[in-house]
Amino acid sequence: MIKSGIIGFTRNLAEDLRGTGVSAVAVCPGVMVGPHALERMRGGSTSQSRPALEYAIDQVAVGRFSLPEEVANMAVVAASPVGACLSGTAIGVGGGGMTD
Repeated sequence: MIKSGIIGFTRNLAEDLRGTGVSAVAVCPGVMVGPHALERMRGGSTSQSRPALEYAIDQVAVGRFSLPEEVANMAVVAASPVGACLSGTAIGVGGGGMTD
């Protein structure tokens, strides 16, 4: 629900910014790897949470969670001249699946 609101806002903002040279792009991260997830992946958590984590990873097409720097890199591309033609769109950075 929140993601659809952000996408709608991005589209409306792009329309409002038409002709100004400013673009609006939503970069939508998927499941991210943080310290707690890394600990679980290394087996440092309870045995009950490990199967759930493995199941979640299996739902992602690339077979792993996104890294924060991968999301940041996409934001840099969207803000650079390479992304000059992007506006009013959402870019999923989640490895395909789950939240993309």
